Amino acid sequence: MNIKTKKQIFTLLLYFTFLTVCFGQAGSYKLNYDKATQAANAGKYPEAIRFYTLSIDEHATADAYFDRSSVYDLLKDSCNACKDLLSAAELGDNEAGSLYHKKCTRTNIVSKIPDSLKVRFHKIVQVTYHYKTCSPDYYRDIVFTDKNKSECTETTFYGKDSVYSYISTYPEFTGGEKARNRFLADNLKYPGLAARDKIQGIVYLSFVVQEDGSVKDIKVLRGIGGGCDEEAVRVVKLMPKWKPGTQNGVPVNVQFYMPIDFRL
Repeated sequence: MNIKTKKQIFTLLLYFTFLTVCFGQAGSYKLNYDKATQAANAGKYPEAIRFYTLSIDEHATADAYFDRSSVYDLLKDSCNACKDLLSAAELGDNEAGSLYHKKCTRTNIVSKIPDSLKVRFHKIVQVTYHYKTCSPDYYRDIVFTDKNKSECTETTFYGKDSVYSYISTYPEFTGGEKARNRFLADNLKYPGLAARDKIQGIVYLSFVVQEDGSVKDIKVLRGIGGGCDEEAVRVVKLMPKWKPGTQNGVPVNVQFYMPIDFRL
């Protein structure tokens, strides 16, 4: 057997090995997909999820993601159902994309526009927030007219590491507002200078309640002096962890505003 013949035999062996591996893998993911479909049709949903997952792990297809999404939907697991619809859409399934936008996204048109936005924009036409199921990410569209009366849109994206101002559930001091007022009353010390000069009033603070409930970035927005500003900051630093704010059920960092009243 000459060298040329040996090379040809070796090439053929490699080729058949490649075909065996490829068809073996293809058969395996297809087999798991078929088992998943049978389990789903029989109402064995956890078993169907398991086989769909095995099929996707071996070879992800839009059909497998779409069908697993349907099973998650039957199990009332909207978070995973939406994730799979999005994955199917990203693999080119147009029906999955339509269902994702119908089932897994929502919009909220703001009826009362905050003064802070009115100051920034010439004339606001509409403010809309766009949310995704089980995701802290969202974005805001502000439609406004500029000084030339042209209609413009500013889009702002908010992610997991963003500090939120408008969310579905706001942070809460552990025990509620009464507990917070009691904490302030027990820990606030009237500064000697303020008492001597009869300084009283409200110190306005802002701070961030982090996703773990801890407080950071304490700032005095408007103070009254006499040591009251520093005392207000000191007491907020002493606060125990809050119940964090959430966006679509997920804890996020939230900008919080709080007045502290100093009265003699």
